[in-house]
Amino acid sequence: MENLKKTEVRKVINVGHSVGITIPASMARAFKLAKGSRVDVVETKEGLTIKPHAEDAELTPEFVSAMNDAYGQYRDALESLRKSDE
Repeated sequence: MENLKKTEVRKVINVGHSVGITIPASMARAFKLAKGSRVDVVETKEGLTIKPHAEDAELTPEFVSAMNDAYGQYRDALESLRKSDE
């Protein structure tokens, strides 16, 4: 994604006993956010920064391929460890 600094003015709304803001649909799609997505809200000198939660980042095809390769290479050992936990 290109490094854009787009500004959207939003109103703070009541959400139960808390407050919240909405995110424009176009920004939610761009950052792959949906209902239930977690975000990090970081206090900075300039204000608040909101970004997708790091642990929820997408698995890249390269990572999945590496995991599949490792599983193939260590399948017997992993299966033995799994059975020892039963």
